[in-house]
Amino acid sequence: MICANCKKPQDEACITCGKRFFNEEDFLLLSKEELLCALRREIAINEQLNTIFENSADTLFVTNGNGDILKVNRAWEELSQASREEVLGHNIRELVPSVLSASSTIATLETKQRITKEQTLIRSGRTSYTTSTPVFVDGVLKMVVSNNRDFCEIESMRTMLEESQKAAQSYRDQLQMMQEEMLSHPDLIAKDSNSVNLLYRASKVAKVDTSVLITGETGTGKEEYAKFIHYNSNRKNKPFIKVNCAALSQGIIESELFGYEKGAFTGANNTGKKGLFEVASGGTLFLDEIGELPLPMQAKLLRVLQEQELIRVGGTTPIKINVRIISATNQDLKQMIKEQAFREDLFYRLSVVTIEIPPLRERRNDIFPMVQQFLGALNEKYGFQKKIMPDAFQMLKAYSFPGNVRELKNCLEEAAVMSSSDRLGKEDFNFAIQTPTIPYTTGGRGLDDILLDIEYHYLTQAMQEEGSIRKAAQKLQLSPTTFARRLKVAEEKLSL
Repeated sequence: MICANCKKPQDEACITCGKRFFNEEDFLLLSKEELLCALRREIAINEQLNTIFENSADTLFVTNGNGDILKVNRAWEELSQASREEVLGHNIRELVPSVLSASSTIATLETKQRITKEQTLIRSGRTSYTTSTPVFVDGVLKMVVSNNRDFCEIESMRTMLEESQKAAQSYRDQLQMMQEEMLSHPDLIAKDSNSVNLLYRASKVAKVDTSVLITGETGTGKEEYAKFIHYNSNRKNKPFIKVNCAALSQGIIESELFGYEKGAFTGANNTGKKGLFEVASGGTLFLDEIGELPLPMQAKLLRVLQEQELIRVGGTTPIKINVRIISATNQDLKQMIKEQAFREDLFYRLSVVTIEIPPLRERRNDIFPMVQQFLGALNEKYGFQKKIMPDAFQMLKAYSFPGNVRELKNCLEEAAVMSSSDRLGKEDFNFAIQTPTIPYTTGGRGLDDILLDIEYHYLTQAMQEEGSIRKAAQKLQLSPTTFARRLKVAEEKLSL
């Protein structure tokens, strides 16, 4: 087939010249086959446009330049509760006020301008904003196209927006509350999203007296979270007593926890002694390494927790107690229960709320603020003026830290004490260079942050190996200007 306008094959006519054979002269030049092809195309386009029109979520209402109704879609029928059979072919003026309380279409026909009006659809009783837009062809008003915005939907969206804003404000208030609470407990750092969620959980459980079990690898800071819970509870003005269950021998653990009466055993104090439960009265007893508690002692501890009273060694009189229990372990207590090394009933008594502290390698965004805080404390303690260099920080951030926060503190102190320079570089942390790192984990960070870390690593490595920006840039196939700019951007974004 050949287009009569551009002489191209028929199936390329629209792409080539944009013609669709509406011109009378074009039609006269077409063969019967060409006319049928053009007609089929127009029918297909019309069906597509009609499908779009009918399936629009917004109402569509079209009149000609005289106000005669040409077309309405399903959305308009649903909103107005009037069928198209009732209105098509009628003039818009006939619909007021039987179907519509007012008409923006009529206002547009009169003013030839876009008009927005509030109207009530009489049958459905629904109120909407209606906007009518004039359509001109060669300066003559040919059509008016109108659509409605249902008040119910607008109010629903407004309600959803207000609820979202309230939720956002509540979240901001919670963050502010946690930040204020953290000021009184500076050893806790929560910049990583994992840590922020954990701290929020701890702040919520702090307000009630329920038992808390804190789990996590060695060195993750379980004791700091226990203190945080205590000092943000209504027991904050009472004692916080820590008991390391692993450090107490079986022979004295009962008397240490529950106390003893005078003459209870050889070597006992003549006046007797209060146990740690009594010393912590009104406050919090932190049972660290709870998994190390012997089974016989577990049974006695369970009875004390259930009865809220104890009997001193060698005594017969029950003593009421008022103590909150926070326990911690780096062991898998559920596995110990299966192995019959830990009592299941005691586990459920201790773990009403469980807080699991992730290892440092899973909250890497905490590393930089921790380095700043720990190094600042070391500078104050020893009178240093040590600063950590970007290459050292990147190495620390990529390191696995099997010893977690405790290992980070120790390695920083070793580097600060042993380095002869005030600028702590990569070479001052030989342990991290010699120790294999775990496979890189995201720690909840986005791809942009991960790629920025990788880019910064290669930029600084090239600088160290080549000794100048020009040579380093050449090695990475960059211009010196681009190299310097990207290095500066990476340092700023990483807050180095």
